[in-house]
Amino acid sequence: INAEYMGLFFCSDACSTKGESNDGATDAHAALCTQEGESTHHDGDTKRKMVGACLAMAIRQATCLAEEPLMAAADLTIACPAEFRQIVQLQLTWGDAKLGLDNFEFDFEDFAPKVFRDLRRLYCIDNSCYLASFSAPLAGGFVGAGASGMVFYFSADRKYIVKSLIPSELAFLKRFLKSYYTHCFQYRDTLLPHFFGVHKIKLEGMAPMRVIVMNNVFNTRLAITHTYDLKGSTVDRLVSDEKQLKGQKVLKDLNLKSKVFVGSLRQPLVQQLHLDTQLLRNHNIMDYSLLLGISENSAVGQPPKGGWPLVRKEQFTAWQHHNGGIRCTKAPGTTYFLGMIDILQQWNRQKKMEFFAKATLQKLGAFREKAPDRALSVIKNEFDPKAISAIESNAYQQRFMKFADRIMV
Repeated sequence: INAEYMGLFFCSDACSTKGESNDGATDAHAALCTQEGESTHHDGDTKRKMVGACLAMAIRQATCLAEEPLMAAADLTIACPAEFRQIVQLQLTWGDAKLGLDNFEFDFEDFAPKVFRDLRRLYCIDNSCYLASFSAPLAGGFVGAGASGMVFYFSADRKYIVKSLIPSELAFLKRFLKSYYTHCFQYRDTLLPHFFGVHKIKLEGMAPMRVIVMNNVFNTRLAITHTYDLKGSTVDRLVSDEKQLKGQKVLKDLNLKSKVFVGSLRQPLVQQLHLDTQLLRNHNIMDYSLLLGISENSAVGQPPKGGWPLVRKEQFTAWQHHNGGIRCTKAPGTTYFLGMIDILQQWNRQKKMEFFAKATLQKLGAFREKAPDRALSVIKNEFDPKAISAIESNAYQQRFMKFADRIMV
């Protein structure tokens, strides 16, 4: 599927909730594992399917409860403060004879449902279309390829990604939500990920699982031939040929050899990135990336089950009008897909420790990697702590925008 970037969304923060794991990978696995002291006859595959089916059903139920007469995006008003704090709790029943599962009850929480309903309407996603995307069990349920250890599901039509969150990410998102919401309404063409729902599910014998529903940047009929996670950093930002041969498909800054030819869209695109990163900087957020997907030769990808979903033009942003992306102005048949990811990581003690560890290793000669020929990023031979990925939010934004300004043509 067009989602090799699974696992790149959201670097995990340190978990601060009492009784929860401080390790993002452990927390993500926990929801699909049996709690200590309990036993179950269900294997891992059955658990993934069970959670995927329960999530899809619960999202449908919660969406129906939040439904109100549809209004045009221009008529929507800013949600009141109480709506940002609202939590709707549901107790639902599910079972599947094909999986040998009798009906059982599970708990589900829907966070700020009216806020996320407004965000869906902003992008012209009415409830009937959203419900249709979750009419079948979610696919996936595997830990992503990145370092965060989060679990990823996809709606059956691939329009939406459902990703697990650790408790501290959810706590920060609640504080950040009003600013994020206001920013989206002020700048509809934002490149920030589009959040459409935040939920918590608890099945008997399994740890609670917190998830966020977001848009799939690679929601297109075209096949994504190259994928890059770009931070503007040069330290530990090269995927070697050996790693690529072993199957690592998401490349990094030092692998990028060609600029991004967007023509007349360059100025508004860079300006929007500047506005988006200003918001993140103001909330002390760093370590985000620009996700870049490239489709060459107009190759068509494998359709999802049930065929390609209908996408209305009103749902597009300014960067999605050519098969869901931006037409390359230099190479006919090439399309770019752009979006920001990893926007829930603050500059905190954990990231400061990461910085000092990498700075020490860099000073001792680690990360002396040779960039491929024609790489757009330049590795400095001298000790340069500002080249490390994990730096404080102001410096991070400046470096990120300098890089974006350089690669966009």
